[in-house]
Amino acid sequence: MRATEPQMRRTIVPSVLWSLAVLAFVCGVVLVGAVQWSRPLEDGERAVRQGNLDAALAQYAASEARLDRLPMTRQIMPRAYLGSISNQLWVQYQLKQYDAIIEKAAVSPSSAATHFWAGCALFQKGTSEQDPQARLGWLNRAEGEFRSALELEPADWDTKFNYELTRRLLTQLRKQPKTPPSQLLQLLRPEPKAGAQPGKRVG
Repeated sequence: MRATEPQMRRTIVPSVLWSLAVLAFVCGVVLVGAVQWSRPLEDGERAVRQGNLDAALAQYAASEARLDRLPMTRQIMPRAYLGSISNQLWVQYQLKQYDAIIEKAAVSPSSAATHFWAGCALFQKGTSEQDPQARLGWLNRAEGEFRSALELEPADWDTKFNYELTRRLLTQLRKQPKTPPSQLLQLLRPEPKAGAQPGKRVG
């Protein structure tokens, strides 16, 4: 028997409503899951505000480990995954754990943040190094990391500044490789122009 138009409507409308209800349920489950998965990140932020960097580092590491257990979640929440890694690197930098940063960045997904913090750690290692050759090696690596970060985020001002600073320091150190670490900042001062007259002293 052929269904009349009103009967067809009654059949179609409940099906559509059922599909919408299922979709709403799935979205709700995903939303609740996302909140649960992001809880360690929130706990890490709270620990940072309280000044407890060791606890913050543990929470960020827990967030990364949780997302690592289910690779699909890294695709669903890429910002949370990369954020858990970059936040770890930031905390480690505050704690002056430069070797840990370099090791962590080397095995983490390539991002502007991982390259930036690796560059910062390498720069610190280089500027405290006594051996001239080893110092150039650290700073060359730092320059490379800042360059990689710039390629991913060309407009980031902090990365631009660090990149140019590292380049200038390397240029000067190649001319004066035996400069002790305590005098490195003097190499970054602008050189006086030839023939320039000294400024007039006032007072």
